[in-house]
Amino acid sequence: MQLRGSNLDALERAKEAGYLIIARKKHSWPLYNAWWRWCEEHQWPFVYIRPRRAYASVHLDMEPTGVRLSEMAMGRVAELVYMYNEWRHGGFATYGNHTSIPNVRMERAEEAARALLGLALQEVYYGQSEATEHVGGETWAN
Repeated sequence: MQLRGSNLDALERAKEAGYLIIARKKHSWPLYNAWWRWCEEHQWPFVYIRPRRAYASVHLDMEPTGVRLSEMAMGRVAELVYMYNEWRHGGFATYGNHTSIPNVRMERAEEAARALLGLALQEVYYGQSEATEHVGGETWAN
């Protein structure tokens, strides 16, 4: 299915930003699938924001990159969850190459997406042995 209108605009914004903001509407699935295909073609981390009313969930899937998150990176994800999950409970879900941060205030959702994307790109381009990441005012290094 070819994207049109607002979905096509959203895909172009995602390519520029490095992550997708996807609506809850049924017609957004073609956009979700198009973003997945683009990420696969470019071996790019699949990062997207699923907005709700006041909060959003921010998701990362490393599958399109062929790289798994290291244990060090998963520790960084836990730090990001603590920074961005407003309710500080409910934890975070990690399934293989996929992780998410729930309960992110809408005004901080893109910041959280950029943080997850940055962490993922460190893993893709530098691997766990040389990766460094700035999280919460501290620099983490392996």
